[in-house]
Amino acid sequence: GKGGRKDMKLAIKWFERVTEQNDREAQFLLGVLFLRGKGGERDEERAYDLFRKAARGGHPKAIRMMKLF
Repeated sequence: GKGGRKDMKLAIKWFERVTEQNDREAQFLLGVLFLRGKGGERDEERAYDLFRKAARGGHPKAIRMMKLF
């Protein structure tokens, strides 16, 4: 749709703000965006770091993702 990439970059910016507050769901979702390359280039290293933080906080999906790395 209109502004798709711009909207995704804005979403990433907001997710980054929330992840700074140790929101485990936001960390997981932002990790998924980086893993899939949404809003920019794929960044497995950033995705891994975000999944690790969320997993350490007990996020079940992030724990499962860590097993894939």
